[in-house]
Amino acid sequence: MKSLIRWSKLFSHLSKIFISIVFLFQVSVCLAWGERGHDVSTRLAARLVYKHLPSEFSAPFLQKEFMLGHLSKVPDIVWRSSSQPASVSKAGGPTHYIGLDKLRDRPNEIQSYKISDFKALAKSKKLKLVGDVGTAPWRINQLFQAAVGEFQSAKKSKKKATQHIDQALLYLGIMSHFVGDLANPYHTTKDYDGWQSGQGGIHSYFETDCVQAYPVHLESDVWSHINKNRIDFDQSNKSVSKKNIALKTAFDLTLDSLKTLTALSKMDREQIIKKPSKNKHGLKVPALRMPSKEGYLIFRPFIVSRLSRASQTMAYLYRLAWEYGGKPNMSEYHSWVYPVKPEFIFPNY
Repeated sequence: MKSLIRWSKLFSHLSKIFISIVFLFQVSVCLAWGERGHDVSTRLAARLVYKHLPSEFSAPFLQKEFMLGHLSKVPDIVWRSSSQPASVSKAGGPTHYIGLDKLRDRPNEIQSYKISDFKALAKSKKLKLVGDVGTAPWRINQLFQAAVGEFQSAKKSKKKATQHIDQALLYLGIMSHFVGDLANPYHTTKDYDGWQSGQGGIHSYFETDCVQAYPVHLESDVWSHINKNRIDFDQSNKSVSKKNIALKTAFDLTLDSLKTLTALSKMDREQIIKKPSKNKHGLKVPALRMPSKEGYLIFRPFIVSRLSRASQTMAYLYRLAWEYGGKPNMSEYHSWVYPVKPEFIFPNY
């Protein structure tokens, strides 16, 4: 009898370990916003450009709407695949987030966008910016500046303009992924998956499960929100230098996401969670929540407003990249190029 009890306890212990390992694996490969969220926000950004801007700029964005949507998912579904070398995972992981509240009690007090200053601040707290804190804003800036360079080349060379515009769209499509990431509050905080507050598992539940459960009218809901809640980026950035405009925009998006975190977490804690998560002795058991097909109704305002903010930010950066690139005329652009599995772009900062 005692032997049976010991085996029962051992089996129970091993079961908890197995559940913990499976859950951690699922978290490690979960996709920010899932494929649907990134796709919707990026394609609506292209639609926003086409609706409000002249054809000499907007034509390629309507033509390549679905390509841009695909490219916005590349950092998750291509660059995180098991076939990629370890160097890609190591370099790419920290580009998807930034935990500003790891560095400052008041994250909005940003005096410099220089990555060297952030590295020094992280070091003063015995952290590493790359890995511990994250570098998403500089990733956005890297891809933005690369697109600017391609537009400049398109302006200079009519003969090779199409190839340069193709490349600019590649950079902007991939950039859209990281803009989408920062529009998600759980990509901007140290407690990115809720384990410190008994809400373990909130990350994938909010950004993937509930977005997937949202009915087919998600796209129209986000589009309606965009048109009713337009953001005047030009007004808020009128005194910002061209060198810092993409960084400032990325950090503004980060801070805007952080502001919503308290209300979002409270909603999860009070209306969705049935049983808090557990994190003892290295074993993690996620919170028990209502099914996502019910939970999305509670999170609906947040899902729509955050995807709307992402789309508007993308559209703004698309336009700026073109303007800073000399405004090449793209009204006659046409290309069959469709980069399905582009090579990994290593961070250069």
